[in-house]
Amino acid sequence: MKALKLLIPIILAGFIFFSCGGGVVDPIDDVPTDLAINQYEDGKIELSWIYINPSDADTISFYVARKVGDQIWYENGWGANGNYGFNLDEETTSIIDLIPTDDTLVYAYKVRFWNHTTERFSNYSETIAYFSPFTSPTDFVSAQLSQEEQFISWQDNCIGEDGYKVDRKIGNGDWVKEYKILPANATDFLDNVTLFDSLSYRIYPYTGISRSERLEGNVFNSLAAPSNLETTILDVNKLRLNWQDISIGEDGFYIDKKIGYQDWQLDYAVVDSNTITYIDDFTLQCATMQYRVRAYKGVYSSNYSNIDTTNVILGLVGSTLTPGNALDVAIADWNVLHRTAYVADNYAGLTLIDCINPSQPLYMNSYELADRTLSADVVDNFAYVATQNSANTQGQISKVDIADELNPVLISTIYTQGI
Repeated sequence: MKALKLLIPIILAGFIFFSCGGGVVDPIDDVPTDLAINQYEDGKIELSWIYINPSDADTISFYVARKVGDQIWYENGWGANGNYGFNLDEETTSIIDLIPTDDTLVYAYKVRFWNHTTERFSNYSETIAYFSPFTSPTDFVSAQLSQEEQFISWQDNCIGEDGYKVDRKIGNGDWVKEYKILPANATDFLDNVTLFDSLSYRIYPYTGISRSERLEGNVFNSLAAPSNLETTILDVNKLRLNWQDISIGEDGFYIDKKIGYQDWQLDYAVVDSNTITYIDDFTLQCATMQYRVRAYKGVYSSNYSNIDTTNVILGLVGSTLTPGNALDVAIADWNVLHRTAYVADNYAGLTLIDCINPSQPLYMNSYELADRTLSADVVDNFAYVATQNSANTQGQISKVDIADELNPVLISTIYTQGI
């Protein structure tokens, strides 16, 4: 009489082995190959693979393990949170799985088979995964920390990836694939770079042999920008700039200057390398002046420093006569071509004065209103003017469109209870 051999399952390191008569049976090295995953339609994906059975006498069954997000793997039956795996017969080499195809979760799969004749499992295939478009990283940001370091960051939008991979390319060179391999949930890394390199990056989460769509970004690694720019008024005609030089190997620094609402004067001054101060001589008696500094080397330059603003106020700068008797004034700066003063000019109405050059204010025109114009205020491109007619005990508030400053247009008028 033959002895009955018991088939005893043993769980070891995530695999199920079987013992016949006391010895552990090694898994079969042969595995399903050529795994492919595609979105079948909204809410459905198709997983397929290839396996050619080397022996017609052997009967096999396929097992598909499935992992959703950061949950554990399930191979057969149902698990926690609705997770499950598949147990399939030999003729089946593909499955349709019903999943949300617009999810931020990663759906991962791997396949192995059970040989009923030899009573042995194969090893698992490589892992493949479905990444929806919503799992792709977004918001590429680079920050130059020094001339040798770029801090690269992004938004991680997926759940359950194995990690992140970064490809990098310098200039027109070839891509270095998997230049960086980072852990799951990574959102940044520090890259060592060379001055004046043009760098391109491709960033993507991966699971097994699959990945999401890639996030791409470009960086030019230039000189480090000057920092902590400050201005100090020394006397009525001199102003000193100080900044911190954190670049290495620059040829010098360009200084830009801006007065009031005028355009920037690019490269207003140039100073040598390692310079951290500059004295500016000016003749304007009253002005708002802004400065910014950048380092340069040859044709390359750094980003700008911070902008520092200084207001020079030295008493009376200039004046002009108005047609009437000025009672109130409002300054409007919404028009970059003019800095206009709107003067409540008593019986002359609303008078407009161009103050772009404070030392030489220019009369523009006057707009007649009812009797006496007492006060004015400006919001955006509208003037709100208070007037009073000596024949009427009521006052008036008029709204005037000043978009065309040479041709103001009365929009509306309301009466007040008093003057």
